Amino acid sequence: MSDETKNLEEESTSSAESPEVADSANGESAEAGEVVEEAALEQRVADAEARAADYQNRFLRAAADHENYRKRMAREKDELRKFAKSDLISDLLPALDNLKLGLQGAAQYQGEDARQVAFGFEMVVKQIKDILGESGLVELDPVGVAFDPNLHEATSNQPSEEYGEGIVAQTLRVGYTLNERLLRPATVIVSSGKSE
Repeated sequence: MSDETKNLEEESTSSAESPEVADSANGESAEAGEVVEEAALEQRVADAEARAADYQNRFLRAAADHENYRKRMAREKDELRKFAKSDLISDLLPALDNLKLGLQGAAQYQGEDARQVAFGFEMVVKQIKDILGESGLVELDPVGVAFDPNLHEATSNQPSEEYGEGIVAQTLRVGYTLNERLLRPATVIVSSGKSE
């Protein structure tokens, strides 16, 4: 064989081997590309799941905040409704006190006419108390109860045979609470115990 024939055989052999080598190189390259592509897809899925978890967490927090806001608004609305009348009721208390003083003064007079007038005023006082009581007003007349500086205003101490030390001996002016909130403290005289 001549050199030319050998060269032709080698070229044909090398050209016959080239497609196989090329195919295997392309196959490895395709597999590597698929692995990279799969890894990229897995990363995108992981990122999407993380974002979804973050969005769900934000949604749950927003829903809880909204529910807390709704409850707080309902509570504030209820309190506003309960205590909206407090200024009006506070303004009416001196008039109620004066009616009671008038009744005490009328009790000094004798005669049928005086009793009828006193009875009429007693009915008015009772009616006013009932109306205010329906709004949550409660009268504090603490005679015989331990002095409580949160509910009572002491003007003095005096000895008492009837009540022990620290007990309210006399109410000078009744106090009031409105829906369990102090509207006006009771003005009282506190017992200092038995006189010696």
